[in-house]
Amino acid sequence: MHGLSDKDWEALSAYHDGELPAPARAALEARLAQEPALARALAEITGLSDGLRRLHPVQQPAAVAEALTPAIAPPANLPHAPSRLLRFGATATALAACLTLAIGLASLLHDTTPGPRALHQELSTLDLSPEAQLTPAALGDWPDLGAARLAPVAQRDLPGGTMAHYSGLNGCRLSYFRGPNLPALDRTDGTPPQSATWQTADGLYHLILASGMDAARFDAIAAYLEHLSRGEAGGSQLAALSDKTKTATPCLG
Repeated sequence: MHGLSDKDWEALSAYHDGELPAPARAALEARLAQEPALARALAEITGLSDGLRRLHPVQQPAAVAEALTPAIAPPANLPHAPSRLLRFGATATALAACLTLAIGLASLLHDTTPGPRALHQELSTLDLSPEAQLTPAALGDWPDLGAARLAPVAQRDLPGGTMAHYSGLNGCRLSYFRGPNLPALDRTDGTPPQSATWQTADGLYHLILASGMDAARFDAIAAYLEHLSRGEAGGSQLAALSDKTKTATPCLG
């Protein structure tokens, strides 16, 4: 504890606010040079004031300030708490409450955002036939997987990037994520989907997911997309993709 009197606290607050008369100011400055406890108390007042100023608090209605004031009343074991500091209390308490609410809402929104596996499973359950494929304008620069007999039918945003969803015959579904941040593979019910990941020189992460797809076909798609994303795909990769698709067993969608 600082062991300061009410008079000392009032003098320090007035000094901080520039409201102390010149003689009293000079006397207090002399004491500050000799009394470490007094100097520490002034530093605490300055730190609190600067912190609140950086937050740019909004003006609280009088009713709100009155309701919050009891919450910042000094504890019984601090009989010499500065009365001037109470002017900061209502604003500080309101700001803390707003910050807690904002963090809670952000956490709630984050928790309700599906991960890549959950989003893949969600899209896979939708009635999205290959005939309902995206238009070229909506497709953008997502790759054409016609050689794998897959058509782009949906596109969704995820934290850190975007996912395109492809549909094929016999319930074949594949999702392709690209973005600067690779999302963690979330847990899902049942067997986890097949997956492959890689990173390209432009800093993008790539992730593909599929369920019940022939393993050789999935590997051929992954190899083709990786070569394509690196600017290395050619006729040989496209031919291999087409061959593996023709000889693959039907999807278990």
